[in-house]
Amino acid sequence: MLPGRRNRRIEASVRTRVTLTRKKTEVVAGIVPTQIGMRNGWVPAADTVTAGRGLSFMGRFDGDPSNTRVLIGGEEVRIVAESTISVSIYTSAGTVGHLSVTIVEDGVEHLTSFRNLGLELSIDQAELRRGQRTTAHFRVTGLAGITTPATLAVVNATPGIITLAPRNAQVFTITPAQVDASGAFQVDRGVTGVTPGDFIIGALALSR
Repeated sequence: MLPGRRNRRIEASVRTRVTLTRKKTEVVAGIVPTQIGMRNGWVPAADTVTAGRGLSFMGRFDGDPSNTRVLIGGEEVRIVAESTISVSIYTSAGTVGHLSVTIVEDGVEHLTSFRNLGLELSIDQAELRRGQRTTAHFRVTGLAGITTPATLAVVNATPGIITLAPRNAQVFTITPAQVDASGAFQVDRGVTGVTPGDFIIGALALSR
């Protein structure tokens, strides 16, 4: 820094050419302004996250976590990392639903929110012989109050060891009417053994 001068953060913008094509043929093209820097507002990087996973909140931070606090549902959480554009935390595995967030940066409070979804997977029998059948259970929690459909994706990652009925990759649309009084949705699927061994069934829950 030169003597007598102060450092300042500069947000620049550039003009970017954007071209949309269809079947390798240009449909439309144009020049749009593109901002370099932080978008306005204090918002989560994702509106929905699976409980216990990491989540970042975007904002104008100074990179020093010692003067930053993040409270979710009124309870302070540990900050994992902070940069000049975001702060990162781990969500609570035990608290699900639509949660209010207070971010205190250098004494100034900023309010936002996100939805924390719980995902529970269980199976009646974990070891299967060839042709033996059992049932897998998939339960999504934290859905109370949704106004648009949520999604549950289920994938059998070991089709050589088991099969998942009616297919090894399935996507379920969860409507608000399908959410029970506790804010949960559950679906059960049949599992059949192909050959003895360890198997993996993965699942992912999302809401908009």
